[in-house]
Amino acid sequence: FVGAAMGLQVVGTFSVGQQSFMVGGVHIDAGSALDGMRMAEVPTQIRVIAIARAGTTLPRPRRDAQLCAGDTAYLVGPYRELIETLLTGQRTP
Repeated sequence: FVGAAMGLQVVGTFSVGQQSFMVGGVHIDAGSALDGMRMAEVPTQIRVIAIARAGTTLPRPRRDAQLCAGDTAYLVGPYRELIETLLTGQRTP
């Protein structure tokens, strides 16, 4: 998987009917598209299930919660959409 070297990690996969879903985590880089994003702004089929921040874990963050540089966000969603979202957590050169 491409993500291990990029700060992305696959936690698990599962299928519902014909659709594949993935649970993944991403370290949020400063200046990335996810830095400062509120839960309400996350793509519609993606759910943030937890945020690890400063030694604590925020389970089931509310819609007004905001991702910050240094967080690790754990998300679940359809495989392709989730990969694209995880990659946006990485700062582009």
